[in-house]
Amino acid sequence: MSFKHLSLTLCLVMAALFCNAQNKEQEGLVKTRGRLDSEGKVIPGVAIPDASIILKGGNSTVSENDGEFSILLPSETYYLQNVQKQGYVVVDQDILSKQYSYSKNPLVLTMETPTQQMEDELAAERKIRRTLTRQLQEREDEIERLKEENKITADQYREALQKLYSDQENNENLISEMAERYSKIDYDYLDEFYIQVSNYILNGELTKADSMLNAKGNIDEDIASLNQLKDANAKERAELTKRQKKLEKSEAMAQHQLEDIAQRCYSKYEIFKMQHQNDSALYYLEKRASLDTMNVEWMMDAGKFASEYLADYDKAEMYFNSILKNMNPNHKPNLDSYLVNVYNNLGEIYRTKGDFDNALVNHLKALEICDNILGMEHTETASTYNHLGVVYMDLYDLDNALENTAKSVNIYERLLGEKHYYTATSYSNMASIYTKKGDYEKAEEYFKTTMDIFETNLGEENYLLATEYNNFALMCIYKSDPQTAMGYFNMAIDIYERTLTELHPLTAIAYSNVGVVYNMLGSPDKTIEFIQKSIDIYETLFGEYHPSLATMYTNLASVYLGLYKLDEASSCFTKSINICKEFLGEDHPTTANTYENVGLMYIEMGRYEEAKEYLLKVLDSRIRTYGEDHVEVANTYNSLGYLYSRCLDHEKSLEYYIKAKDIQENILGCDNLTIATMYSNIGSKYDALEQLDDALAYLNKAKNIQEALLDENHTGLAITYGNIGGTYMKKGDYELSLDYINRALNILKNNYGENHPDVATTYANLGALYSKMKNYDMSVEYIKKAANIIINIEGEDNNIIVNYYLEIADQYYKASNLGNALEYYQKALNILLLHVTDDHPKVIELNAKIEEINSKMKK
Repeated sequence: MSFKHLSLTLCLVMAALFCNAQNKEQEGLVKTRGRLDSEGKVIPGVAIPDASIILKGGNSTVSENDGEFSILLPSETYYLQNVQKQGYVVVDQDILSKQYSYSKNPLVLTMETPTQQMEDELAAERKIRRTLTRQLQEREDEIERLKEENKITADQYREALQKLYSDQENNENLISEMAERYSKIDYDYLDEFYIQVSNYILNGELTKADSMLNAKGNIDEDIASLNQLKDANAKERAELTKRQKKLEKSEAMAQHQLEDIAQRCYSKYEIFKMQHQNDSALYYLEKRASLDTMNVEWMMDAGKFASEYLADYDKAEMYFNSILKNMNPNHKPNLDSYLVNVYNNLGEIYRTKGDFDNALVNHLKALEICDNILGMEHTETASTYNHLGVVYMDLYDLDNALENTAKSVNIYERLLGEKHYYTATSYSNMASIYTKKGDYEKAEEYFKTTMDIFETNLGEENYLLATEYNNFALMCIYKSDPQTAMGYFNMAIDIYERTLTELHPLTAIAYSNVGVVYNMLGSPDKTIEFIQKSIDIYETLFGEYHPSLATMYTNLASVYLGLYKLDEASSCFTKSINICKEFLGEDHPTTANTYENVGLMYIEMGRYEEAKEYLLKVLDSRIRTYGEDHVEVANTYNSLGYLYSRCLDHEKSLEYYIKAKDIQENILGCDNLTIATMYSNIGSKYDALEQLDDALAYLNKAKNIQEALLDENHTGLAITYGNIGGTYMKKGDYELSLDYINRALNILKNNYGENHPDVATTYANLGALYSKMKNYDMSVEYIKKAANIIINIEGEDNNIIVNYYLEIADQYYKASNLGNALEYYQKALNILLLHVTDDHPKVIELNAKIEEINSKMKK
């Protein structure tokens, strides 16, 4: 049996930005950063004179002796191109990628000498390491004490230590991230209270930080108090002329209290996010957002976190729509940037839900604002083109996907440079497009560039890096390298499971793809397990109708088809087809993939004309989508070769197999499992055409590749061994034939057990071999085993059993056991008469044979 590869699912990467600006003269200050000493006290920064501040667009100025400067803005929004001072570097390089807007508050730019910056980071890292080491020792001591006091069992003791040490393994990334962050904070501008909170967090004293925040009071009660204050303010505004001063004071108190509560909520969010407690982290972002529904940034933070980390798309959509509803044109000077960002986030939610039409509607709304207001030199414009490229990729409109993503790349490269991780998000999607187009050389180049940038900028615990691992693994599968793919999939899943919610589509996609790898490696049980996990997650998140579920059900059906569980396969195919018709249309590659596998199912059911109709429809769709030279076209040629093989049209079968092989060799080279399958198929056709030397040449090529790359119990090897054994049988080398057919039988029984059609076929082949060796007793024994398997699977009333009974009767006849021969000729005739009339040539032939045997037995 020759089944198509299962389908793969790409995870797509976006970056959405939003910023502030206005067109005026901006005041600012260049200084060193305020830092904390060993006792947590602030050492103030000092002014830096003669520093050059350069904006993109050409405007520049130099800081005065007191570090202050004033610079004319070229437009409502602006970017810093560089801040320079000999012997100094900018502390936070991200300021050179941010978009700014005019503010009455000074723009504070912090610089340090490279030596001081390195010392600050090392000092922070040393402090964190010492704290974590001390905490580890304290926790170890506590566990030891509990054990000695018999307060925990030996198992609990081991589990406690194992969890402790497992937590410690995640500390390296945390140390690096916190050291970098706290070496960039300018403590001159932090409230004393939050300086202490930051100091505790820096030292890893999260309980103390939390305690300080709690000491400020109950957030819910303070929110209630704030709301009461707001109500009082509303009444005061009615008497504004009488109580203006009192009102202003009260409003100032409310604003201070609001900002204080908001900061506490955000610090709580940071604490829980650092511990990957995403539900609690979102809780405090939502508390903060509830304080001011006109604060776009707070609403945006809550919506994006709900979407990205918790896959709570309904809640995220509520926040983004609330921004559109409540946004005040006077609230933010960069209203257009926020609108673009909101529309792109809504579009991404619709895309994730499989509603591609609404996704395009929202991204095109964003693009209209970019075209009319923001212009091409804007990061939001780059982000919008990136989003559009992703949707077109999902729709398999790869030319449009490539065009839009290339525009995004060009804008990001001009504004942010080639090493920025926003630029890398577009590189990632370029890689995914080239993967779908079958240009793996270009895809691999983009993937490696993206992974390097993500690892440098985001660290090794970020879900974007995990997504890149997933997509690179997919390309490895297309290149027929399942071992490398499995390694990258496992790295992706490990990061997803630690950083995202348990029910997240990214995790589900990775599970589904791992199932594909297990299928390639010949582990159907593992394949079903992982694909079912992905289906369960998607159905929980999105219900029973989602485009990705179509691929998952098709993959699951293909595995059941390989196990000859036709009812289960048919049920899954039906679900997939219904979803494809609902969402994707007839020409979508996912629909084509489903139809191709339905065609393969009809082949197994003996319904060859229906199978041919499906496969030719798929071939036409594949060529229209990809052109002639693509792996998907090769796969369909391979399926057609299998169809004609089952129809015993071996010349037509060989023609399609060679077409498939030529395409795959051109794309993948000659040392991979896909090519091995092609060689095996071609060898089997040369065997059927009695070109035995050519057959053995191709079959041995397949065997050598498979033995090098596959587990010794892989079913692919069984097929090849069986074909080699059959060819040696035809050449009269019965010893080698027996060796190879037995190898095939052992592998098939290990994988499928006794009751499988492929096991039956192999038993029948052994029966044919023993007949050639004139060992008719052994021949009968094996053909009977084959017949019993088919009876268990399909019952006795079918053509396969007729043929097996005739083979058994022939062996008895050759052994001169006429009584048993007569019995099985009669059984074959009885089944045959259920399907044909008495004057059928086969019936006439069998009646004559039975009459001949009766005559001989009477003598």
